[in-house]
Amino acid sequence: MGANASTPKGVLIILAAGLGTRLGGRDKGALPWPQGATLLGHQLVVAEAAGFESLAVVRGGDVALPQRVVNRSPQDGLASSLKIGLKAARDRFGEVTLGILLVDQPFVTPEDILTVYEAFQRRPSDVHAVRARYDGTPGHPVFFDSHWDGRVSQLHGDRGLGPLWTTSEDARWVDIAVGGRPHPAFDIDTDEAYLKALTWVK
Repeated sequence: MGANASTPKGVLIILAAGLGTRLGGRDKGALPWPQGATLLGHQLVVAEAAGFESLAVVRGGDVALPQRVVNRSPQDGLASSLKIGLKAARDRFGEVTLGILLVDQPFVTPEDILTVYEAFQRRPSDVHAVRARYDGTPGHPVFFDSHWDGRVSQLHGDRGLGPLWTTSEDARWVDIAVGGRPHPAFDIDTDEAYLKALTWVK
């Protein structure tokens, strides 16, 4: 559906269709997580707590849910999920602000999301994308407007939006201090990382 009176302030696309090759091929989004039952469930809760609609790009599972869309070719890499999420979000919500979260970065908080979104809302007219940076480390969310749709649609392989930050003059960083909490850019890519992350959950 297109934009209408109920159009949200923004839509968070949660990328959750990875092959999980370093996790034995397991679906990361389905990994048990104390806050939200699964990693994907947790990210859906975080998005809602920040006041956003969410759309998860998954490789399977209960795809009948309206919050989910399937990437039937996850072997094509991260870029394929970005493009599928972009098309689905535009078809359903129109030209709203879009944000990107990764299912395997569960320590991004609703406050982090809102900090980046508010910076995006205050951006100069010639800036079309804003990304979180935690104590100097690039992270998520990334927010962008429709000016970036064409660039996202041209991405290929297993690389996300990161390379665009080195080639785009209309992109900005938002610096966020981490303090004593788990690092928001921490990725759950291996069993070791998953077990370590579980010890940090409060």
